[in-house]
Formats: sequence, C-alpha cells, structure tokens
Amino acid sequence: CADRSAPPTVVLISMDTVRADNLSSQGAAAGATPNLDRFAAGADRYEEACSTAPWTMPSHASMFTGLFPFEHGAHTFLPGDGHRGDNVFALHPRTLTLAEALGREGYATHGVVSNTIYLRPGLGLDAGFQSWDVRREGGAAVTARALAWLDAQAGGDRPAFLFVNYMDAHRPYASAKAGADGHAALDSLIERVMVEGAPAEELGEEVRGLHQDAVTLLDREVGALLDGLQERGRLEDAVVIITSDH
Repeated sequence: CADRSAPPTVVLISMDTVRADNLSSQGAAAGATPNLDRFAAGADRYEEACSTAPWTMPSHASMFTGLFPFEHGAHTFLPGDGHRGDNVFALHPRTLTLAEALGREGYATHGVVSNTIYLRPGLGLDAGFQSWDVRREGGAAVTARALAWLDAQAGGDRPAFLFVNYMDAHRPYASAKAGADGHAALDSLIERVMVEGAPAEELGEEVRGLHQDAVTLLDREVGALLDGLQERGRLEDAVVIITSDH
C-alpha cells in the first residue's frame, strides 16, 4: 500500500487436509488448537471460505492464482487406455501466480513444502518462487526450514514472501495414537461408507478422533512458527494468512 514505509513480510500457511471445524475457534472442542485460536482472536476470520476443490493440486493453484479450477486448468483428467503416470494437468505457465506478482514487486520468494506429490516441481505451482524446498517431513522440521530461510534473509533489502505447507493432518495423521492403525481405520471407513454404502457409526468417530489429534499436534508447530516470527520481530507488521487446501 502507498502509505506503508516498507512492504510487509507475507507468510501464507497451508495446513493440508484441515477442515474449519477442526479448530476450536471454528467449532472443535475447547483447547484443541490453542495456538491457532490465539492467532484467530487477533485476526480477520473468514467463516464462509470454501475450498475450490477437494484435493491438493487444484486448490493450491486457486490459492496462487485467484482462479477456479476450470479457469486455471490444473486438475485431473480421465486417463485413456495405456496411460502411464499421473493423470493431472500442470498449471499453465501463462497463468500469473501470487509469487510471480510479488516477485515483480521486488519480493524474495520461497516455498517450504511437505506435499511431495502434488506440489512437486514440474506441476507449475512453484512458478515465481525463487526457491522451492520440497521434502516430506513432519511439522517441526517444516517450521525449522521456514525460519532458517527467514534468518538467511535478515539484513537484506528485499521484502519476503514465504509459503509454508504442512502435511501433518493428512493421512496417515501425525498422531501418536494413529500410526499403522490410522491407515487401517481409514481404509475400513472408506470401504464401509464409499463402497458398501453403510453408515460410518463408531468407526467414523474413531477416524475423526485420530485426525483431530493430528490437527492438535499441527497446531503446536504452527504456533512455533508464529512464535519464531515474533521473536525475530517479523510478526507485528507481517501479512500472515493461515488456511487449508481441503
């Protein structure tokens, strides 16, 4: 904005596979997400925001472009006979992304990414990022990588845009209670509901509990990232967006 003395740090945090009602501030049990609740208490909350797609690639493409999947084209297709490989269209290079737009304004741009399948290089979602660090790691490692990049930018003359993607709430759920049992319970739930057409019943509650535990652990890591920003004096004047892809 014209009245700013300097462009703000911009941090976009994507918590993969987190529904709004996994947060206490949005309907989950009290104490489930204390760090996100603390952040939400002092932030603008968008209570009617909807994902543009039920899976990672088209949803993130919409985040980065402001377009619906039928407009940006980064979505799946039905493979023909003999097709091998992923049945996805990459984001077309003619589509302007947020990172490209900020880069044109002088921003240093970096992505710390855990989804090594649908956010990997080659699918176009890294367009405009000067560096794109893709590793399937837990939240603590993701937070450490993000803060390390910010530390490397300290003292520079360029504003920073940082994208951070956490996968802890995605299957198989980063929860001490889940592990291999989380895979088995979710597979059983899919078989019962989507194949057999039977009600979820107690199995649905079990899987929801495993997922909620993972979201609670993820809350701790997002809190560590926010605390790290504050300790570095980069939170007060930053634009921080916390969302989910689906």
